[in-house]
Amino acid sequence: MSSILVISQFFPPETGAGARRIHALAESLANHHKVVVITLRPSYPSPQLFEEIDLERFDEGFEFKIKRAFGFQPYSRTLIRRGLREIFMSFRLILCASSSPADVVLVTTPSMFLGPFGWLLAKVKRSRFVWDVRDLTWRYGRESVDASYFQVKITAMIEVWMRFILRRADFVVGATPGVSQLLIAEHGIPASKVATISNGVSKKFFDEFNKKGGSTHTRPSVLYLGLLGNNHGIGILVDVALILPDIDFIIVGDGLEKQIIESRIENLGVENLSLQGYCTNENEMVAIYQDSDILFNHTKDRPVLNDTVLPFKNFEYMATGKPFVYAGKGLAVDFLAPIGCAEIAEPENPESIAAAIRRLLDNPERALAMGKKGRDFVVNKYVREDLMESYVAEIDNRLL
Repeated sequence: MSSILVISQFFPPETGAGARRIHALAESLANHHKVVVITLRPSYPSPQLFEEIDLERFDEGFEFKIKRAFGFQPYSRTLIRRGLREIFMSFRLILCASSSPADVVLVTTPSMFLGPFGWLLAKVKRSRFVWDVRDLTWRYGRESVDASYFQVKITAMIEVWMRFILRRADFVVGATPGVSQLLIAEHGIPASKVATISNGVSKKFFDEFNKKGGSTHTRPSVLYLGLLGNNHGIGILVDVALILPDIDFIIVGDGLEKQIIESRIENLGVENLSLQGYCTNENEMVAIYQDSDILFNHTKDRPVLNDTVLPFKNFEYMATGKPFVYAGKGLAVDFLAPIGCAEIAEPENPESIAAAIRRLLDNPERALAMGKKGRDFVVNKYVREDLMESYVAEIDNRLL
């Protein structure tokens, strides 16, 4: 039995994709090894969401040890300021991990700065180093329409730094095929050191949707549930709601774009779109999904997003058995199209999204069949616990 340090910015009781992925990985690792998780106090998307949780009691429910640092709210519209705050946060997490023994140090992005600091910790401890790469944050700044010339130059320097560390990692795991391919083709990481372990959906979540449940709305309803980040672009639903006044739209979430969405709803007088608070309770989440007709997801049209993003949200939507609209391009569309479980729309195009929603509502039998196709697909291939066991097997075979 080896000692494995898992260092992550996100962890339950947070409910985002990163928290769920690293939680499932830690549980699988703990079946075979001694695991210590180093993470923050729950902070994302807002520390206030978790104030009533008895964190000490919550952490006692895990089969591994958890060491938490401080609370951290990462939002900042200034890329440079956000970067400096994340560097400081990552450094403090690594300091928190320094007293724990480790045969393997595993870090996950975001934050990308955990990579360099985690590698340095592994060098000091003479441990093997694993970098779980969920997204390529260092590329996003280069493609942001709001980035200044100075910011683009800074992010280019950070990318060189990240490449340097990635090439020295013992094992690199991409969360999507696009991430892994880009790391190999553009960052020069040897293919022999890279594996792809996708996100998935938990068995418990699948089981919840074996039960009957349908919408209680008197009018057709369209739901987005999740984070409201810059890359998500969920504010597009304000424009779609104006095009389809006979349909109710619900956004359940929080994030950097929330205030912008609230302002647009008020300024434009949109009456058929409601913005509700972020959901941290899985039972409530299941009820919200069941009380909807159509689900919606959106990814902005940016080269690196098109090439690498395969949203966890899509897997979760598929597991519900509900039809959904995905507005995006690239890897995610190539993945969804052969399955036939989603209507595809042009990203950042309200008319295209509205037309996709209409197509589903106008043919309910087809919509029902699409939902079933999606659920059958993920049940057979994307059970999170099975994927994480294969992750552990890769670590054992390659490093231990």
